[in-house]
Amino acid sequence: MQLIPFFDIDLHDIDAHPGKGEPEHQHFDLRFLFRLHTTNEVEVRLQEEEVGGIEWRPLDKTASPSLREKLLKLPLQAEPETANASALIYNDHGEYLLHLRDYFPGEICEPGMWSLLGGGREPQDATLEHTVRRELHEEADLHIADLTPFGTEEATDDAGRTVPIAIYAGRWNGDPRDLHLTEGVMLAWFAPDDLDRLRIAPTTRDLVRRHAASLPTSTAPQNRLVPHEEHRASPHGTVLNVIGVHLYLERPDGTVLLGLRHPDSAFAPSTWHVLAVH
Repeated sequence: MQLIPFFDIDLHDIDAHPGKGEPEHQHFDLRFLFRLHTTNEVEVRLQEEEVGGIEWRPLDKTASPSLREKLLKLPLQAEPETANASALIYNDHGEYLLHLRDYFPGEICEPGMWSLLGGGREPQDATLEHTVRRELHEEADLHIADLTPFGTEEATDDAGRTVPIAIYAGRWNGDPRDLHLTEGVMLAWFAPDDLDRLRIAPTTRDLVRRHAASLPTSTAPQNRLVPHEEHRASPHGTVLNVIGVHLYLERPDGTVLLGLRHPDSAFAPSTWHVLAVH
């Protein structure tokens, strides 16, 4: 349903009503227009002391001549309100599910960046929650039992317009490798402290961290780093050299394991590369 700002103010005289203690006065009616993007019948409960019945009528059959004239001047068609919805999905370890978008500059928003699953509202979406659930199903065949509104963010599209994004948060503890991804490159879990290592929009990074800060401490991500063992001293006379080692892993289907390098890396920043270490 789309709300269009009020299009009319009707001013008329009201006679005195002693029973209500109302003197003669002028009455202002602010008229609003709602457009329904569905033809499905909905249950209607009438306030019988005010309304005796309702029915759908063509605009040119509107009883009031002045209202009919104003309605006929309005555009007959209207697109659904421009809005997006995204899913902020987290697990019991306090990690967040991020979606690596395809690198198609000029074709998609935030190409090659980590983002949230979600997308734009379509005419069949009755609410923005329907939008985010449809997108989760279409993009990853993912179904979240409970989705809770977390807030509204704003983004700028390719035309420079500000687009509101409704954020819905939900808990899921599955393995993203088991999902059927139809858009983008991959899905992966990340702790909030790891986001600085990713190619990610600052607004998305800040959104994840704000949500993480709102969770109980019992769901905070655990430190997954294992303390390094103490290094033994090198034998006397050892000449140290820095040697780079690249790990090339190939599966039977011919795919190769690559890592996305840190954006501040001195060598090949923000690019995909075989795993390497000095």
